[in-house]
Amino acid sequence: MALTLQDGTLRTVVDCVRNSQPVFGVATDDLYYGDCAPEPALHRLDISSGSDETLGTLEGWWGNALTVSPDGKTVLYDRRVSGGSDIVLIENFR
Repeated sequence: MALTLQDGTLRTVVDCVRNSQPVFGVATDDLYYGDCAPEPALHRLDISSGSDETLGTLEGWWGNALTVSPDGKTVLYDRRVSGGSDIVLIENFR
């Protein structure tokens, strides 16, 4: 949910997020998040327009970390692997 500061109204921004403590990445005017699918997709939400774009799958995403570079061209996230976890860096994904 988002609270509009001008008039105090609430609006739904994202229908479903992973985990009880959602993880978001922010870059410029965009909000990045993983959806609730078993193999979650990475979404980019334009905060100004409300436009939501699916960018791809976050393969094996653990759901604890998601960071986006300020220019929105690089994503860093954690991934489940046998016997532990990896950190995955995706560059120039747009």
